[in-house]
Amino acid sequence: MLQRIWVDRAFSVAGARTEDDRRVKIDKPWRWNRLGGPDFRQARVEIGGEWYYGDVELHLREEDWRLHAHADDPNYD
Repeated sequence: MLQRIWVDRAFSVAGARTEDDRRVKIDKPWRWNRLGGPDFRQARVEIGGEWYYGDVELHLREEDWRLHAHADDPNYD
């Protein structure tokens, strides 16, 4: 469900900020990865005025990154 919300852009990022108060803008959610690895490939996101291009993994809770062992999985490098 979370992936569908992301790909459809069925949410508002107006006023979205990181924990350290940088503005967040999602330009392109891009290509849904239905295989192993990050949820989306080749996304474009602006954080604090800097553009980032790359893969996106979505979780509802920050601790899920660790619980799913993504940091130890080379698919998430």
